[in-house]
Amino acid sequence: QIRLIVHPESEHLYTELTRNAHVGEDLMATATSSSRTVLAWPQDNPKAAFFAKLSLDAEIDGVRRTVSAGETVRSIGHNDALVVAGRNGELPRNFKVFPEVFSTVPKGMDEGGLIIRTIPKEMLLGKVRHVPLFSLYATPPDGKPPMLAQMIAQSGMEPEAFINQHLIRPIAKQWLELIFNGIAPQPHAQNLMMEVGQNGMPT
Repeated sequence: QIRLIVHPESEHLYTELTRNAHVGEDLMATATSSSRTVLAWPQDNPKAAFFAKLSLDAEIDGVRRTVSAGETVRSIGHNDALVVAGRNGELPRNFKVFPEVFSTVPKGMDEGGLIIRTIPKEMLLGKVRHVPLFSLYATPPDGKPPMLAQMIAQSGMEPEAFINQHLIRPIAKQWLELIFNGIAPQPHAQNLMMEVGQNGMPT
């Protein structure tokens, strides 16, 4: 048997499949910015955390949020292409990805798959901090100004100059380097992350 991690809101999708299956140990999990991707870890081992893109049996904004069989194949194919590009020196120096190391879809199903992404050790150990871009303009739970506003204030720069220097230029430079090497990224505020230093500023 292969371990199948199931979104708690979509257990019904696998009723027939799991009727005679062995139930594995529950994982701890918390939501991310994506409706179907969770940060998961064994209950007694948070240092073994990973990201799991799960099938959510729901329609959001007209799009069904299950993971299709085709998507499970493409995820590993894209990952392998990036690995080769990295070995060939075709990736920007400061460009990193969360490796997609495993994907599967239950036999006989066209959807209901899952994709596993590992987390770099330096992130798990807290040596570096990464935040998705949407976090920069989201209002923190404590009611303080958004992270981007705090960064701008700390820098002493004009807002337009700060955004150009620390967001637009680095993103555009990476995007162009990838495009010139035949890799077409689709960055958006959920899947693009920024590394932040100990001083709370972009590195």
